[in-house]
Amino acid sequence: MYTSMKITFLLLAISAAALACFNHKSCETCTKSTMNVLFLKVKCQWCPLSQTCHVKGSIHNDCKPRDGYLLTSPFQCAAVADPPMKYDSKLAAELARWSSLAYVEPEIYNKVSIQSAISEQFDGEYQVVEYITVDCPWIFDNDTCTAVIARSELTNRIIVSIKGTKYPNDLIGPAKLFFVDRTPFDPIGGLVLRYYNQTHKALYPCVKSLVEDLLALQPFAEVMVTGHSIGGAQAQLIGANLVKDGLVSKAKLHVYTFGSPRVGTKEFAYNYDRLMGNSWRVTREDDPIPLLVPRTQPLINLPNSGYHTRREVFYPGPNIMTSKSNYQICRSNDDRSSCLSGRRICTEPNGCYKKEYSRYFMENLPQYMKDKMSKEESPHSSVRGVCKVYSL
Repeated sequence: MYTSMKITFLLLAISAAALACFNHKSCETCTKSTMNVLFLKVKCQWCPLSQTCHVKGSIHNDCKPRDGYLLTSPFQCAAVADPPMKYDSKLAAELARWSSLAYVEPEIYNKVSIQSAISEQFDGEYQVVEYITVDCPWIFDNDTCTAVIARSELTNRIIVSIKGTKYPNDLIGPAKLFFVDRTPFDPIGGLVLRYYNQTHKALYPCVKSLVEDLLALQPFAEVMVTGHSIGGAQAQLIGANLVKDGLVSKAKLHVYTFGSPRVGTKEFAYNYDRLMGNSWRVTREDDPIPLLVPRTQPLINLPNSGYHTRREVFYPGPNIMTSKSNYQICRSNDDRSSCLSGRRICTEPNGCYKKEYSRYFMENLPQYMKDKMSKEESPHSSVRGVCKVYSL
């Protein structure tokens, strides 16, 4: 009886300590907090991935001791603090249109109509420099991966837009988006899906070569990297590599993705968050794509399960968002309290599943720019490294 009471009292004391830690909402106050549980001194620990405070040994902590991410001292907090930055909804709406442009097949659309549509959409400020394509049959048979790169001397910007997925049902092949085949992402560490890595290795050298050329002409330009769906995953890899290679400083780089799936493991997400400055993951209500790569393996919580990068911008509600719509900046990498990860995954085959993934600042993002062009003449192609390029 006495032993049972002691165990009950101990559990209650630990629960009280866990609750006291969890109530801390900043790294500094969390890591300063210490309390006595019976004869033991218990210290709170901060998890930068979930932006939450936990008592040591908590099973609910996304950061595990073996990960090396747990913070126990206020002196460690500065290293994981977000740099000064601000989400720009007007810029997001503009980059969504650039993401749409990456879906245009340069070999079948009239190059004059492509540039005319760009002039109309962006007030004549930009010139598309090249479409870069490379065969990538490891994703889908006979598929090509595409980046479109534009520049503006007036705004002193370089745009890099990566093509995404045509239809969400393309993503439901066996194990296509399950975290069962990962490879190391050498530029910053951690593991990413094999087909993300293969695509990146094929496309990035060509993108890097052209960005280098353009920065020689505009050395102080800001570089905007964007993409929708799988293109958003590629945009994160390309952005990280541009910074890691020293081509673009984190202050000059902006990454905006729309409906990106999870890219890599916790290690990748943690390293990406520390490396990048203005990087934003825009999501919307009922878009299934950001949730298709599972956060954990089925039935088993493996340490290398998928984990989102930080700075999700969530747009609730069924309406198409605009630059003036309400949105929420989510606290943590996989915010399950009020952002998309806390919603049910939409699987209605003829309803929101096919519809919502495309409704980022327009009714149908993959089709939006195509509808403003004509299919008459194929631009002349040439070669940049292993890639085929179309100059406009």
